[in-house]
Amino acid sequence: MLRAPGVGQAVVRIAAAMTVNAGFLFTLTLHPQGGLGQSALRTGLTFGPTAVVFGLVGLTWRRWPARLHPFLVPGGFLLAAVSALAAGAVPKGGGTGGWLLYPAFCGMGAGLALAFNPALTSALATVRPADAADASGPLATVTQLGQLIGVATVGPLFLGRITGPGADVSARVLWVCAFALALTALVGACAGRPSDGADPLAGPWQNRTAGGECGSGREGARMAVAGAEGVETDSDTEADTCSVVAFGPGPGSASRGPYAGRAALTGAA
Repeated sequence: MLRAPGVGQAVVRIAAAMTVNAGFLFTLTLHPQGGLGQSALRTGLTFGPTAVVFGLVGLTWRRWPARLHPFLVPGGFLLAAVSALAAGAVPKGGGTGGWLLYPAFCGMGAGLALAFNPALTSALATVRPADAADASGPLATVTQLGQLIGVATVGPLFLGRITGPGADVSARVLWVCAFALALTALVGACAGRPSDGADPLAGPWQNRTAGGECGSGREGARMAVAGAEGVETDSDTEADTCSVVAFGPGPGSASRGPYAGRAALTGAA
């Protein structure tokens, strides 16, 4: 299943995004509590902007212009890298960072949302519907594995460099960890060029062929829809060999479901 178009790339990107996510949360929790002596409640509330922005971007990126979709994942990683460096630089010197820390938190939330959600959607949109469960297995596993890697690598990097008490020491170590997180985000950004990725919302068979008889790309989808609806085309014979699987409550629906109006092409028996 990892050989399916886009799945292997998505595994790398999701692992990188979750590594940055876990490492960021872990280290930015240790510094306020261990270095600054803040309570667990105050530290947790500090991450509120990150969670809110992550949710907002994750729920709305589908509505953004389609021409931007291939650039969302690498752009999200770059934003996460810059935000990690900013979050590590602002408290430098042993302070809390004040309000300057919150734009960095918001940027991290937006960056991780753009790095994770389109990558996952694009990977699942390139496999056959019957193989979706098999594809979701490694993607869900690598999500958990990435978080484990983030804590297991960035955590010891932080704790192992603490040479004494005080906010100054933890702030300097936080900067080192932020640099490591930024490098990890850059790895995710480099995992495939924008031109290599299909539109995450293009549907399973908008970008490749299902059976070989239906053409490829959007032309194949057009023939499939024409064959199903009985519309006369220049390639009626080819259109008749295709069947349409609608991703919605009703066949051929143009307004239902996340893949409404998009066709999956399968060779007719």
